[in-house]
Amino acid sequence: MHLIGAPPPELQFRVIGASGRIWHTDFGWPEFGAAAEFDGRAKYSDPQFLRSRTPADVVYDEKVREDDIRPSVRTFGRWDWSTARSPKRMASALQRLGVPVGRD
Repeated sequence: MHLIGAPPPELQFRVIGASGRIWHTDFGWPEFGAAAEFDGRAKYSDPQFLRSRTPADVVYDEKVREDDIRPSVRTFGRWDWSTARSPKRMASALQRLGVPVGRD
């Protein structure tokens, strides 16, 4: 993010969901109403991350969480390693969230 001139995010960004539950997203830009999550493949396949849940359970839990978060932010995004490692893809992902990129 720094390399593409994006403003630094708040890490573990606190969001109060529509339910009143407190969540923390991986990244947040409160000044742009944006929140985002990084999801690696291991989250859906590694027993350490599954914690006795099936991959389908993980996806459903993630959907319920995101549905609760979305009303509290203007925009919400997700990316994986292929985006995180590519300045062009990362710039595009951030721009879709309304987060400016590029040096002044």
